[in-house]
Amino acid sequence: MSQSDFLLLHELFDGFPSFNRREGLLIVVNESPARVNDILKEEAIERTWPTVAVNLELANALRDVRPTDRDKAADRFIQSKVRIIQNGPIVLVEIDLLFAPELYIDPIRLLTNASQLCPLAVAWPGSWDGQTLSYATPAHGHHRHWSRLSADIRNVR
Repeated sequence: MSQSDFLLLHELFDGFPSFNRREGLLIVVNESPARVNDILKEEAIERTWPTVAVNLELANALRDVRPTDRDKAADRFIQSKVRIIQNGPIVLVEIDLLFAPELYIDPIRLLTNASQLCPLAVAWPGSWDGQTLSYATPAHGHHRHWSRLSADIRNVR
C-alpha cells in the first residue's frame, strides 16, 4: 500500500463511525481476500478494535443446522458475537463462508442487521465500482453482486 493509500485508509478509520453513531457498516473492498483481511486486521490491532474471523467459527456453528435454517442461524451467530463484544467498532474478517450458495445466507442483510447493534468494519473480497458491490470475480463459482446499498463502501489497494 502506498503512503497516500495508507493516509486515506487511516483517515477513513479515524472518522468511523461518523457522528458518534452507535451503528454503521463500513465495507472495505479488495479483490485479494488475503490483502483485504490483512489490511483490516492491522488497522484493528492499531486501534485495539475487536476482530472476529468469521469462517471457522461460523462453520462450526452451522455444522448441525438444516440448510433451510442456516440463514437465520448465521444471523444469530453474528449478532451474538456483536452482543458479546458490545463495544464497537468490530472488525469482521475472513467472511468467505457467507457467500457459499449451499448455505442460503444473504450476507448484506446479515451484516446490515448486525451493524444496527454496533459499528462493523468488514473485509470484503471482491470489487466496488461505485454502484455495484461484487463478491469474487465473475469467473468464480460463488460470484454475486449487489447494488443500492446503504453501507459506506471503500476500495483499498
